[in-house]
Amino acid sequence: MELMPQHLFDDPTAKSGFDILELFGRKNLENIMQKIAAATGLAFVTVDYRGEPVTDSISFCSFCKRVQEDPERAKLCSASNAFGAIQAAVFRNTNVYFCPCGLLEVAIPLEVQGQFLGGFIGGQINCQDAPPDVVHLSSVLHHSRDWSKEFQEDFEHVLQLPYEKFLHITELISLVVQQLGEKELINVIQRKHHDDQIALYIEREQRMELEKGLNESKLVELRSLMSPYFLSSTLTAISNIAAIENARQSNEVITVFARFLLESTNRKNPSELLADEMKMVDHYLFVQKRCMGERLSYRIQMANGMELQQVPNMLVFPLVERAVYYGIVCKSGEGRIDVTADYDQDHVVICVADDGPGLNDSELQAFFAHRTEEEQTEIIAKGIDIVNQRLEKHFGPEYRVQIEVKRGKGTTCTVRYPRSFDGRKP
Repeated sequence: MELMPQHLFDDPTAKSGFDILELFGRKNLENIMQKIAAATGLAFVTVDYRGEPVTDSISFCSFCKRVQEDPERAKLCSASNAFGAIQAAVFRNTNVYFCPCGLLEVAIPLEVQGQFLGGFIGGQINCQDAPPDVVHLSSVLHHSRDWSKEFQEDFEHVLQLPYEKFLHITELISLVVQQLGEKELINVIQRKHHDDQIALYIEREQRMELEKGLNESKLVELRSLMSPYFLSSTLTAISNIAAIENARQSNEVITVFARFLLESTNRKNPSELLADEMKMVDHYLFVQKRCMGERLSYRIQMANGMELQQVPNMLVFPLVERAVYYGIVCKSGEGRIDVTADYDQDHVVICVADDGPGLNDSELQAFFAHRTEEEQTEIIAKGIDIVNQRLEKHFGPEYRVQIEVKRGKGTTCTVRYPRSFDGRKP
């Protein structure tokens, strides 16, 4: 009979997700073996799926200790343990055999979810009535010395048991081991589930913090982008006005424009009063009207008592900017923008409406494809995205910008949010 190569067995962690030490724990394994040894008089050691010991030896007899004092003899004992464990794994049952020194031993396999993790090697019994078909490893693991005679005094103190009694004891131990394995498996699964839930919670918290940081950085980006084309065209218009008049109108535009820049870049809080938001919008539209002349007219109207209403900052401006470029710039002739704010029961409703051509996304893309305002269209799209992100951040995914496009009549952008918003961060 040949010893089966250990590499035939796969690492159980690849399938079951844990090994015998993770299932039981080293101290727990040794505690179990000590109790079994105290109850039965048998010696034990726990081995892994390769037959390698993973615990200290428990209750080894003096004879076995003497034999293992020599490194070469210790290797023979380790090979015997490995053989027993592998045979138990192959046949999925307890394996009884005589070790190379002539003592009766048993290998009790430990399986979890059909995967062999290792087992308990126990015994060291002097048995005189075993059947002839019990394997004697001295015929497999050859050695030339009779250590039972060499260490005769120690051998005489080895526990003696009848074969049938030994089998009954091993069957009982096997039942106990399997039940303990199932119990520990449940504990491990519960611990893993608990750890997974904690890890999921931590990951969710980290993701929320990351998203919060991204939203804030996008708000900063929006402020910084606002807006290269607008600044360039405005300053050009101011220069042209100054060249043809006595600077009064230029001075007015420059003053309002400066206020607009100051208000738009100095906002650090996540919210502000609706009156302040509307004031910034008014400054923006005032400057745009001076640039466009009769092509643009506008009206800003708030319901009575809304001045102290809190609003997430930069919520209205991107909608107004969209109305200017997608409504007025795209229109031939005069155009109008209406900005209104009112209460609808327990919600604040802000609408920005233009009477432009009411173009869809593809038509807008085609219109601006070869114009100097092309870059501005990307900024406008980013602005609407950021408004949606801020609405969702503060109030939930059901709050988004509603854009209603009517062909030939214009576009209305509407935002709603709870009236109870007090400006604090979510």
